[in-house]
Amino acid sequence: MEWRWYYRYCIYRSGTWYLDSNRDGIADITQWFGGASGDLPITGDWNGNGITDVGIYRSGAWYLDSNRDGIADITQWFGGSSGDLLITGDWNGDSITDIGIYRSGAWYLDSNRDGIADITQWFGGASGDMPITGDWN
Repeated sequence: MEWRWYYRYCIYRSGTWYLDSNRDGIADITQWFGGASGDLPITGDWNGNGITDVGIYRSGAWYLDSNRDGIADITQWFGGSSGDLLITGDWNGDSITDIGIYRSGAWYLDSNRDGIADITQWFGGASGDMPITGDWN
């Protein structure tokens, strides 16, 4: 089986997203979104079209830009406690990236973006554990 690169590289810096879509070490796409003090960048396919979109997490609010126009199309309140770690993934198999919070060994997953954890799973919790999501099957 031949190894193929499907993912590209992206850097977030103070509200500017620099994307190297052809892996030549030069940003060929620049997008502005976020930039407030404390903003945390996140990515996911927010609309299920198979293309990674950008988002910002700010003090419990998830601002998601599903059409790359620099404006939040989806805003959801979820999490916000001190020490929360952001996680994203397709929790329900609908090809749309969902949001979640990892807190001291508890995975709180919101599979329908209503601001309520409809899936809670305990895994990890040791000092220094970092949540990583993926399709492991």
